[in-house]
Amino acid sequence: MCVVIPGVAELVGDQPVTIADVDAVLERTRAKLESADWPYGDRQLGMVLVWGIAPKDLSRKAKDLAELFEGKILSQLQDPGTSETEQFPTRTFWHGMGGETGNIMLDIYFLAEAGLPDSALVPAGNQADWRGVDSSIPGDCDTSEQP
Repeated sequence: MCVVIPGVAELVGDQPVTIADVDAVLERTRAKLESADWPYGDRQLGMVLVWGIAPKDLSRKAKDLAELFEGKILSQLQDPGTSETEQFPTRTFWHGMGGETGNIMLDIYFLAEAGLPDSALVPAGNQADWRGVDSSIPGDCDTSEQP
């Protein structure tokens, strides 16, 4: 499952990577992952890959942004009452195949569960793309999304 969080940060060559408004980014992320029409609310997360989006010359900054997002945003979405083994693992990467610099793309992997209704299954064609995204397919994400 792919989800894009737009406008997380501006990546400027000589400035440190920061998320200007952590609370706003946290709320945007929650809104996407906890909305009433999000069909995966009852699914158990297996792993989340966090991709900082930027061109190659800003790849290190994009990876830093992904790490910052993981620490400041995703960490707040995990239930602090669960044991460490019940929290979902994450990894951070750079995504340079197009998209809006400073966006975050989340690749969300759920645990396999038997007997799920069709509405809780991730569509087979789910993809992250900056060209030809089909917004009628839940989870197809536009890496060029604007806040």
